[in-house]
Amino acid sequence: MISIMETDKNIENEPFVIPTAYKAKIAHTHSFPIGAEALSNAFADLPQVTQFRLSFTGRQWRRFNIVGDVLCLVLTVNYRRRGASLNSGSYDLKRGNLEPKWEITVHPVFRTIKHKVRISLEKAMPEVCSWLLANSSA
Repeated sequence: MISIMETDKNIENEPFVIPTAYKAKIAHTHSFPIGAEALSNAFADLPQVTQFRLSFTGRQWRRFNIVGDVLCLVLTVNYRRRGASLNSGSYDLKRGNLEPKWEITVHPVFRTIKHKVRISLEKAMPEVCSWLLANSSA
């Protein structure tokens, strides 16, 4: 039998994982290039890590540039803060609508290129972390 004190000790030793707010079902031909644990590890030293909310969307974003290359959006990090207005009331306060929000969205990619995309994301993480650190007091 596990006591409550043992459970609390285990929780304290576990690394923080960014909570997932939404995860869409996607086709078997697609996959998410990075998960919550990998993102949590990459962003662990950032001051706003506990404010992040993570979503895995089912929408694949693709565009073509002038040369005909396919451009895919795989990760977005957004900050938003809705200011108080004349229409703001207790409902907005209770729901936290006036609080600043950091949102991370992961978009699916074809399974065949998941590994290459993952490597590219790992290379880009230091730059993403630098941007987040520079904007941590937003």
